[in-house]
Amino acid sequence: MIVDVIIPAFNEEEAVGHVVRDIPKELVREVVVVNNASSDRTRQRAEEAGATVLDQPLRGYGNACLMGIAHLRDKERHSMWWCSWTGTTATIPRNCPGSLRRSPKARPTC
Repeated sequence: MIVDVIIPAFNEEEAVGHVVRDIPKELVREVVVVNNASSDRTRQRAEEAGATVLDQPLRGYGNACLMGIAHLRDKERHSMWWCSWTGTTATIPRNCPGSLRRSPKARPTC
């Protein structure tokens, strides 16, 4: 099973690194943090924790999620499953199996 994680993040420098590091790496191929026009060090903290970081200048959870999905859709090997969380520690990455969403067989366009 191929699992990728999308984390939309807006000004989450204090938490995003902890969230990325808490993700069970044995279950996940790639962690993508979408930096959603943050004015703090969210991008740097996510990179330091080992995430792929994308910059989405258009604010909004939906815009960030769509950018993350587009990034994963363009991969040579498509995700079979994906899950997304906020970049705060209110979300517990250990719950990934309970938040998985099956990717559609067809590649959607955004």
